[in-house]
Amino acid sequence: MAIRGPFLAAGSMLVEVMLGLLILLAAAGSLVHYRIGLQRQEEGLEQQASAWRLLADKTEDLRGFVVLHHSSDHPSYEDIHSQQGGVLVAGRYPGIAGPMILDWQVNDLPALPGWDLPAGKEVQIQVSWSANGKDRRVQQAILLVPLTPEP
Repeated sequence: MAIRGPFLAAGSMLVEVMLGLLILLAAAGSLVHYRIGLQRQEEGLEQQASAWRLLADKTEDLRGFVVLHHSSDHPSYEDIHSQQGGVLVAGRYPGIAGPMILDWQVNDLPALPGWDLPAGKEVQIQVSWSANGKDRRVQQAILLVPLTPEP
C-alpha cells in the first residue's frame, strides 16, 4: 500500500530544501576558507616584499660610503664590519606580520701591496622573520671595493 497525497509532496520538498541549504553552506564554507588562505598568502608576500626593501636599503647604505678612512662626518669604507657600518643599524625592524631582523657578516679580503685597507669586503646581508610558525629569510651577497668618487 503506497502513501499518496499532499504529505508525500511536502516531505520530499523539505528534503530538497535541506539538501539545497547543505550545498550552499558547504560552498560558503569553502569560499571563506579560500579567502582566509588568500589573505594569509597576501600578508606573507607583503612581509617578503618589505624584507626585500629593507635588504635593498641596507645594500645601498653599505655601498654609499663617501670616504675610505674613518670620518665622523661621512660613512667610510674602513668602518664596514659585521653588524657595523652605514646608517641602518643591525637589529629589529617593524614588519607587516611581525618584526624583521637585519644583520650582515663581512669578510675582509687581503690588502693589496702597499695598501692599508682590505682590497675588498665580501658582505652577506640577511633579513629574517617568522611567519605562520616558520622561519623565513631573504639574503644577498655583495662585494665592496675601496673605490669612491671624490666628495
